[in-house]
Amino acid sequence: MKNRKRSALTRREYRTLTLSLFLIIAFASLVIWLHISRHQLSLTTSLNASVTGSDIAFPEGWIPKGEARIVGVSEYDDEDVSLFVRRLRDGQLLVTLATCRRCIDVAAKTRERNGKLICGHCNGAMPVLEAGSEVPPEVDCTLIPVKNTVSARTVNIQIQDLEDALAQLKRP
Repeated sequence: MKNRKRSALTRREYRTLTLSLFLIIAFASLVIWLHISRHQLSLTTSLNASVTGSDIAFPEGWIPKGEARIVGVSEYDDEDVSLFVRRLRDGQLLVTLATCRRCIDVAAKTRERNGKLICGHCNGAMPVLEAGSEVPPEVDCTLIPVKNTVSARTVNIQIQDLEDALAQLKRP
């Protein structure tokens, strides 16, 4: 076999190579963007409730009709607590802790998707504990409700009610 000399790329070959490389990078970027948007790990907007005395309060208007949000309570007892707040069809607000007994110690945090809270441990929709029901003895993904009142278009939660819900969450 003869040893063939290598010549520089022609203009057409150079354009084809550049275009191919650009398309590969664009496709990889699209795949990464779709993956990150599907597995949204951060909140779309940062909503933080204020702690005043023995109450936690946030505006009722933060939760549009038929939607849900995760509201942070960062000034509570040196611990970051998140609440899942969903406006029900009848206009009432459902407030729960935004974690379950399975994903509380998992690195993957819970997230809101289509008005439901998704478990960071099993990636399933988390059911809500019915009012007056006891927390199941087995460790599961049941959301624990937090008692609240709405007055003057403000959602108010007593610190004691939050502590009671946290005690149920941490119960073995």
